[in-house]
Amino acid sequence: MPEVPLSVRLEQERTARREAELERDRLAFLASAGTALTTTLDPVSTVGTLAQLLVPALCDWCTVHSVDDAGRLKEAATAHATEEGIGLLEGSRHEVDKAGKPLAWGIDDVARSGRAARWRDVTEDELAARAVGSLDADLQRQLATTAVVVLPLLGRGRVIGVVTCARTRDGASGRHFDLADERLIDNVVARAGMALDNARLFAERTQVARILQQALLPPHLPEIPDVEVSARYRTAEEQLDVGGDFYDLFQLPDGCWSIVIGDVSGKGSVAAAITGLVRNTIRAVSQPGQSPSDTLRRANEVLLGQVDDTRFCTAALVHLRPGPTGATVWVASGGHPRPLVLPLEGEVRPLACTGTLLGVVPDPKLSDVEVHLGRGDAIVLYTDGVTEARRDRQEFGEAGIAEALRQCRGRSAGTIADHVARSVHAWAGTGGGDDAAVLVVRRAP
Repeated sequence: MPEVPLSVRLEQERTARREAELERDRLAFLASAGTALTTTLDPVSTVGTLAQLLVPALCDWCTVHSVDDAGRLKEAATAHATEEGIGLLEGSRHEVDKAGKPLAWGIDDVARSGRAARWRDVTEDELAARAVGSLDADLQRQLATTAVVVLPLLGRGRVIGVVTCARTRDGASGRHFDLADERLIDNVVARAGMALDNARLFAERTQVARILQQALLPPHLPEIPDVEVSARYRTAEEQLDVGGDFYDLFQLPDGCWSIVIGDVSGKGSVAAAITGLVRNTIRAVSQPGQSPSDTLRRANEVLLGQVDDTRFCTAALVHLRPGPTGATVWVASGGHPRPLVLPLEGEVRPLACTGTLLGVVPDPKLSDVEVHLGRGDAIVLYTDGVTEARRDRQEFGEAGIAEALRQCRGRSAGTIADHVARSVHAWAGTGGGDDAAVLVVRRAP
């Protein structure tokens, strides 16, 4: 066998090193792309990140279309390596043509079939045949498109989007895609499909949680003559599951009003079921002439028989009877944060009502506290998501609520509730950590 010349061997070694370096660069790019695509669970951000990853690293322009449940396509992101190209693409927003024409480059075909389409050397005839709808041949000539790859975005086996990547005559990445380029684009798009599907699942589950959470709260609070009632509910920003905070307001047959606020331990569907059980149980066992503590005791008996011993509930129950000179209020608490009284004159003070958690022991220690609300006085109930809102390691606490209330003397119930909610948000920002409810009852001045 003849010996390979030294110059040939050196060239082969250089070629092998270049290929190895290119492969390392591709793997590094793929790893960084995977990280970038999974840093957010927002579908819009994920789609935008995908377009920016592909352009200009792997192609000169790119469009991403989303596919809804009905199979309709809508442009979700656009990117081009030049400002002029961005203007061309953005000026030709190409959703499905109203006359039913297909989209350019067979995007609609890819969406239906889930199979990729590739044009490795775009001829004038192909350009004229494929450039239809609003993305027409003139636009493609201005873009100087020379190669196109159209790939489906797949999530759990279904097409959730379509990605179009193209190279141009004067593009920095070359006129055409080689097999290594296409494999890399395929891998990036596959990762994007999984990331986008996860983002959509997160968004859908969050929406379901929000709807279920609202179903556990009264759609509106009934009006009490000469009494203002207002509530605010803040869902934790990062919360995915349904929380256990709830409140309710209803009138008893003897004309007394029952107001309850509570918090079930845990999150998710089980907590939601128990929350509904607690709220409905308190309504069911409430009787005219019955003290708040007796109502909570009866609710506790029901909960012990229906809830496992790993779950519990806290609740503060108020009975309010308006009168000509004010309102008489009786309050009992089953392990719940103490309500605060905001008088029209005088200091903010907590009510001395404490008691045992509900759903834990058969004979909870519960007692009633009576207070008179003069005209303009208010009582403020809240869940521990308010007091436990954190800034670094410091909690907002009962002192934070009291300070917020001092700034609301003489204000309406709605203004008081708004101010407390804003104060908690200003303290903890979006990292409040837990759901929080505030309920304000104020004797009208």
